[in-house]
Amino acid sequence: MKKKNGFTLIELIVVIAIIGILAAILVPALMGYINKSRLTSANAAAKNMRSGAQIANIEIMAYDLPPRTLDGIITATKDEIEAAKGVSANDAGFDLHSAADLKQLFLAKVYNYFTDAPKLEEAAFYIENDDVPAVGVMLKSYPGTNPIKIGVPDYNAHAGAWSAESALDFALEKLGITP
Repeated sequence: MKKKNGFTLIELIVVIAIIGILAAILVPALMGYINKSRLTSANAAAKNMRSGAQIANIEIMAYDLPPRTLDGIITATKDEIEAAKGVSANDAGFDLHSAADLKQLFLAKVYNYFTDAPKLEEAAFYIENDDVPAVGVMLKSYPGTNPIKIGVPDYNAHAGAWSAESALDFALEKLGITP
């Protein structure tokens, strides 16, 4: 009598079917966790960016500028954030009454307080009454906001069509603020 070695074709098909079913269940769940962790990272970056923006705003207001000088929405790309690095109000030709110079000074000060600034693709700040009530950022392709956080359902509802400004709009809407 010969001894049979190996698996039968039916046994192999059953094992492959079970692996396929498990993969179909686990892959979407794992993708949800990946999105959640990336959104958590982007929201943490927005929180740090907001803290830096609040400090920067206070420092700029110490120059004895008219009240509400920086009020409104300030947006910045990765290149603008990098270009602002090292800008100072003491630089030759710097004008505290120039909106462009003030924006650069603001971004420079935020850059100093936010060490992950080079990782940002873009940022948007809403300044009102010398405060920074909300910030939106894009950390690679993931949006983050503060004080409102973007969750996976919010992220999925926009079908990936996020920008720092749309993230800021999301936060302002949730806060009930109309710019």
